[in-house]
Amino acid sequence: MLKAEINNRIKSANKCFFGLEKQLRSRLVSRRTKMRLYKTLILPVLLYASETWTLNVDVQRALETFERKVLRTIFGPDQEQGCWRTRYNFELYGPYKEPQVMQIIRSNRMRWLGHVWRTPENNLIRLHTFKNPGGARARGAYRHSVLE
Repeated sequence: MLKAEINNRIKSANKCFFGLEKQLRSRLVSRRTKMRLYKTLILPVLLYASETWTLNVDVQRALETFERKVLRTIFGPDQEQGCWRTRYNFELYGPYKEPQVMQIIRSNRMRWLGHVWRTPENNLIRLHTFKNPGGARARGAYRHSVLE
């Protein structure tokens, strides 16, 4: 369920990206302006409600891939010995001095945790965040009843 929500976020950000693709590819627009477009119009759509996400490797890879796709569009191809080629991953983060998507998500989660930590002890959000459910699950597979 959460993976579907994150994929929907990536799809929504992709729609924003393709809406701005002409401006992001244009040589008439400076890199600084392109980065500002990315940070103000695409990233907020991608990172909406990212404070509550639990990320696995597949989701992290999808988010990082989307970010690299946008950065490749912004920085354009690289000319090497008279031939144009796409930039390698490590070449993208040299001119991009901002924190990467995963770092932004981690800082958002820490900021959210700070808000939850400062709430009163009997707040439902705090109770469920720091809850320690006692007991243990039964061994083996879940037993299906006849009614299911």
